[in-house]
Amino acid sequence: MNIQSEYLFTASEEDSGVRIDKFLFDKITSQVTVSRKKIQETVLSGGVKLNNHTAFNQDKRLTRGDVISISLKLEENNELIAQKVPFGIVYEDNDLLIVDKPAGIAVYPGVGNPNNTLVNGLLEYLGDNISPHPLRPGIVHRLDKNTSGLMIVAKKEAIHEQLTCDLSLRKISRTYLAIVYGKLTPAIGTINAKLQKSRNDPTRVIVSHSGREAITRYRVQKYLLYGGCCHLSLVECKLETGRTHQIRAHMRYKGTPILGDSKYSVGYQIKFLGLPDKISDILYAMQRQALHAHQLSFTHNQEHLIFISKPPQDIQEIIELF
Repeated sequence: MNIQSEYLFTASEEDSGVRIDKFLFDKITSQVTVSRKKIQETVLSGGVKLNNHTAFNQDKRLTRGDVISISLKLEENNELIAQKVPFGIVYEDNDLLIVDKPAGIAVYPGVGNPNNTLVNGLLEYLGDNISPHPLRPGIVHRLDKNTSGLMIVAKKEAIHEQLTCDLSLRKISRTYLAIVYGKLTPAIGTINAKLQKSRNDPTRVIVSHSGREAITRYRVQKYLLYGGCCHLSLVECKLETGRTHQIRAHMRYKGTPILGDSKYSVGYQIKFLGLPDKISDILYAMQRQALHAHQLSFTHNQEHLIFISKPPQDIQEIIELF
């Protein structure tokens, strides 16, 4: 089945000088799986408009304020179906849901996750009472499959557009709890390091001067000290931007990757040497990144809302070691 999807973007200052095909690839692959070749073919076939004029040149460099639209034909092997999928409901009104996503559940179908995603569960729970989209209905922002915590889901298209706009204007505050290897210093800081997809592994992002702006503010809550060494840090991270894998990549950049992160912390388990078996067994048992979206705050219907999610058991068990 082919699905025709429409996307509209506005180039920011950081996008100035970026090729239009790369810009579209980076933007769209944060939402759905698509190849850069597919993007280029769409440009060449006239499916992309730049400031309301058809853009046939995939090498075109963007400037701040450029408006780019693309009509993309995506191949979808399975239609979205309603399925019972476990997730928590923290808040609900006529416009939106605040859900608490468990770790291990992908947000929407993609490669390796054709169904049993949060979107499938939302369709089961809400039926047609959800903001329409062919691939990710209702989803305002996403979490990685193995990250747990709070997400906003829109029921109405107008609310979806408003929340997406608020997110881009940084009017929605998103705060995470992370447990990282080693001693993160200074204890309070800001990581301002641009990120881009790795050429060697497109499923990872890396810090690069040619990447997109990425800012994470953090505060260390506790250090796990034993035998005169700091083995772990419990960190509160607040997103100023929302790039793919932002906190995970930024913590790796600081030399303190997230505990259990199979993509960004390879080799760091050696730091557990010397810890008592009781403690190291608990740490080795963490089979996913110890990252939890624990607070959301934003203004809705002229009321400022704050939502908090307690860490799930696997993370809480480690927090209790501090």
